[in-house]
Amino acid sequence: MERPTRPGDEARLLPEAIQAEQLATIGEVSAGVAQALGAPLTAIQVALDRLHRYEEAATTGTRAVELQVIAQETRRIAWLARELVGLARPLKPTLQATALNPLVRDIAELLDGSFRDAGVEVELELDEDLPRAWSDRRQLRHVLLALFMNAQRAVVVDSEAPHLIHVRTEATETRVELRISDTGIGIPPDQRGRIFLPFVSGWGGSGLGLPVARQVLHGHGGGIVLDGQHGGAGGGGDGATFLVHLDRADRIPHAE
Repeated sequence: MERPTRPGDEARLLPEAIQAEQLATIGEVSAGVAQALGAPLTAIQVALDRLHRYEEAATTGTRAVELQVIAQETRRIAWLARELVGLARPLKPTLQATALNPLVRDIAELLDGSFRDAGVEVELELDEDLPRAWSDRRQLRHVLLALFMNAQRAVVVDSEAPHLIHVRTEATETRVELRISDTGIGIPPDQRGRIFLPFVSGWGGSGLGLPVARQVLHGHGGGIVLDGQHGGAGGGGDGATFLVHLDRADRIPHAE
């Protein structure tokens, strides 16, 4: 059944439609780039593994360190290629009733050591009566992990500001919502319309986290937006807040 159109929806959906078309074009190019990178990267990785074994047997000097750096950077390029493939050809989600709060807690615990090393404090404000979301649990976990890491990179860029990430969950009549806020450098007004485009990053990341997250969430019938009604985690105008929304599973026929 189609959802009713509300006043202003056309004006809101037009930029999203343009951005979706841009993503589709970039996705096609990305797929070609990823395929072109895949074969030589595999060959390089195999050769490096062999060289590394030979080097460990012969010496522990500078050459061994250089090989380790090359191997690390090769793995990074391979990861980038996989992300490009995911952007161009996202996997079909397996949608089911998914508990959001345990996922948030698991990721916060997983990244706890990294947060502490970076001096980042994480606050969780989770609705204990939160209904389940209609989502693919594995894909949603990937999205949330990317958002947590994105927030961490944003806050550590500014050494003067408090390093705080605040995560809140709540529900409306029709959907489950998660807001992740940070006290980072914020997003300049002229960049806010571009942050969901591939390769756009304000702090040296790959620029794929947000577009991939948006594409995945759209596949779940949900979405992600930069929440202009909230400042950063400190409650002021600094930082950024992203709102993730998904359909409530108890509002989907035969979902439970």
